[in-house]
Amino acid sequence: MLKLSELFPTDLIVDGISTEDSKITIRLISTKPNCECPNCKRKSSRIHSQYQRGLKDLPIMDKKAIIRLQTRKFFCDNPNCETGIFTERFKSLIKPYARNTDRLNKYLEFIGFAVNAEVGSVLSKQILANVSPDSMLRLVKAAEPAIKTDYQYIGIDDWAIKKGHKYCTLVCDLVTKRPIDVLPDRSYDVISEWLREHPEIKFISMDRSVTYNGATKRECPQAKIVADRFHLVYNLSQTLMRYLQRRYCNGILINPELPREEQPQITERTFLFWNPSKLSGKDKDIL
Repeated sequence: MLKLSELFPTDLIVDGISTEDSKITIRLISTKPNCECPNCKRKSSRIHSQYQRGLKDLPIMDKKAIIRLQTRKFFCDNPNCETGIFTERFKSLIKPYARNTDRLNKYLEFIGFAVNAEVGSVLSKQILANVSPDSMLRLVKAAEPAIKTDYQYIGIDDWAIKKGHKYCTLVCDLVTKRPIDVLPDRSYDVISEWLREHPEIKFISMDRSVTYNGATKRECPQAKIVADRFHLVYNLSQTLMRYLQRRYCNGILINPELPREEQPQITERTFLFWNPSKLSGKDKDIL
């Protein structure tokens, strides 16, 4: 049979449980013989006083779970420590000054990252843990997301903080589709320094920037450079347009509403102009 005490750290025991209509209150007591000073790290067993902390936990059987944790204060016996008196710390379940358990905060973080703070606040009521939008934002900002450090497939592109004035470089992981880093500018030295720290890279998707290309060939000669799809199509369209303008320099107007046999004959010195707004749905799909 599962015991309630098994759901809590081993240094905490369940002292009592009380149930109301919509709330379950669990009283916990610490059994640690001593506690470490958060400042000097010296252990102390001299108790100064104790008080009760109220914590919200994940719901149990559609009832709010409230924890009443009996917390102690200790004297610091180190004469050189400025702390004097400190509050008992716990390695798991809760953090200092927290009003929620770690597992409840983790659940709320998932909600906060999935939706915005306003919607997250509404969804938190479904797990019987009313959290304000401001509290949801604080949880997301304080979260420590797992950061991957080995990248093999990345994309590099510049983006403008203020167009024409301030540009940065965005580095993305092409596997997870998530940003890796934001470099302060798009200079050769900054990009080279970042690539030098990541020799494991195998493929880099980028535009045809001479700066990016040169930095990659110098710092990651083993990496294959791949033109990204947008710039590949963009450069192809520009090349095709220059070819058409050079080959067909005399422009005439083509009306897509006329039958094919009534269209003017196209010669090598004719460049086509059309009005896309007058195209039918089928013609737009072809384009």
